[in-house]
Amino acid sequence: MMAARVDLHTHIHSSRDSVLYPAMLARRAAAAGLTHVAEKDNGGAEGAYAVRELPSCEVIIGQAVKTTAGELLALFIEEAVADGLSPNLTAARIRGQGRIVVAAHPVDLFHRSLGSESTRRAS
Repeated sequence: MMAARVDLHTHIHSSRDSVLYPAMLARRAAAAGLTHVAEKDNGGAEGAYAVRELPSCEVIIGQAVKTTAGELLALFIEEAVADGLSPNLTAARIRGQGRIVVAAHPVDLFHRSLGSESTRRAS
């Protein structure tokens, strides 16, 4: 069995914090030997659907959700999750879809992060 090589936090141009277009992300993922990428837009999942159409690797549909205390990542989502909710309510909405919640930037100095205390409360 081949081991999976995964990048759980990618963005394309539709997320406004990347300059990559879907084909560029697909080429870079293939060059890096990735088997999966989690493509997440801010505020939705439209970019992930565009990348999913490319054959280079498996795409995990996700969303970077802005909470009142920082970002959470929603992985394998079916429906977009509203921005602006508390971390606990956001996590509950993601889990309500039976999906995975990840702290996006738990201790990053350059992004608004949940920090360790908020991360523990939302888990």
